Amino acid sequence: MCLARISLSVAWFLATLTASAVAGETVGSKIPERFPQELLRGRTYWNAKTAQVEWTRSWYDKYNDGLVERVVTRSAGDTVWQSNLGNEQGYHERAFRSVPPRDATPEEAESSMYPPDSGSGTRNTMTDGMYSWSIPRAERPTSGQVVTLESKFAQVPFDFASAGLALTSKVSTNVLGLYDLDLADFDQAKFEVTRIGRRELVAADYGIRRIEWELDPDQGGLPVSATLYRGDHLAYRSETTYARQGDRLIPTRIEFYAGDDDHLKQVVDVQRATFDQPWHTQSITPEDIGVRFGTQLFGLEQDGPSTWDGAELINNTEYFNLLYVYDVPPDPLVTKLLAEGGNMTTEEYLAWMDRSKKRWREAYYEKHGERPWLEPYSLLKPGEKDEWDVYVEAFIAKHKLEGDRLKYAKDILDRSKKLRDHYRRKNGAKMRKAERAGETEKVERYQSIEKRIFDQVLVRSLQRLIPKESKDKPEVAKKD
Repeated sequence: MCLARISLSVAWFLATLTASAVAGETVGSKIPERFPQELLRGRTYWNAKTAQVEWTRSWYDKYNDGLVERVVTRSAGDTVWQSNLGNEQGYHERAFRSVPPRDATPEEAESSMYPPDSGSGTRNTMTDGMYSWSIPRAERPTSGQVVTLESKFAQVPFDFASAGLALTSKVSTNVLGLYDLDLADFDQAKFEVTRIGRRELVAADYGIRRIEWELDPDQGGLPVSATLYRGDHLAYRSETTYARQGDRLIPTRIEFYAGDDDHLKQVVDVQRATFDQPWHTQSITPEDIGVRFGTQLFGLEQDGPSTWDGAELINNTEYFNLLYVYDVPPDPLVTKLLAEGGNMTTEEYLAWMDRSKKRWREAYYEKHGERPWLEPYSLLKPGEKDEWDVYVEAFIAKHKLEGDRLKYAKDILDRSKKLRDHYRRKNGAKMRKAERAGETEKVERYQSIEKRIFDQVLVRSLQRLIPKESKDKPEVAKKD
């Protein structure tokens, strides 16, 4: 059984429970309204606004023995972003196309698995308090998944905000990382705290299952082991080793076992952990994990994917209106990949999009009685220069962009302004109405969209054009 689905951890559990333990709120599944304080004490020991942890996951199972994946986990506030880079070739754990029958020979089982190179690349996941985002191949961000954290398809990153860690499942929906079956009736769990010498043992009994956490006072009272029992059967267990870094205890190694077998199944080794550094990502957005304007994200709607427009998720109709009515092209990388998928050059793909505009614009005019593509939108006074133009001109001069980088910068500016102006048309009347009514929250929400376009579609995209030798310090965008 794959121990990536192991649930013996309080990593995500501790990271999310402090605020929710009394109220009974949860990320994922039901939890008891009150947890023993012994399980909550680890939540505050980081005391950091940002963190970055570099670690490896070593595999020792039948099909992945010897695989070592390199992973970086970043946190900013309550948002966690994880990049699994794979091994040196970018390969990840092997997965079955379909689970072979029990009587399958080793050769038959082997032949039913995806080859390692089919899943190569950077796998990014992110949780932001409401949603779980995942991009299976950040180098090719044409599609991904976004689901609510309550969804059974939620992916929970390995959260280093707390101790007592374990790997969580790609299909895990719950704060403990368990299979749903193993969490049945957990909201009715009865907790018991006992002592074994100087150590504390916290146990949760529910139905035929029992989870035990062993807490060590010499390790800040944090969990050094966790075990899941099904009846009398020991199903999973993990062991955590810590080291002191300044006034913090840092998990340095987590070992995972299945059943009562002493043979290691997986090991996490932490190479480096840093906190509150100026070079950390200070705020994490979908753009950071690879989501681009035009990335289709499945999981939220029944009638089709949502699409990221650089500021928010929109449905297909809104997205196609942006493309064909308002002439806002997708991100250049997405455009290139879509063209490749259609066996076209980028120029041929853009020409095909141009031919599609006539049909979309005729349908739009028939429905709405207006032609926004013929009506330039501007809030500028005569002779006044667009501040976004000013910002990009200064950016180009500072980083000495030329050639393709210069062309891409101008394309980014054009796309960002078109998207901004679309939202100004779309929300302008509603914002003015909200201003007259004194509905400040609505006004701020409309204004925040334009700021997100500036920060994420314009600034973040431009930063990807900075020559590598110039990236000693992160670019800080300022906009009054």
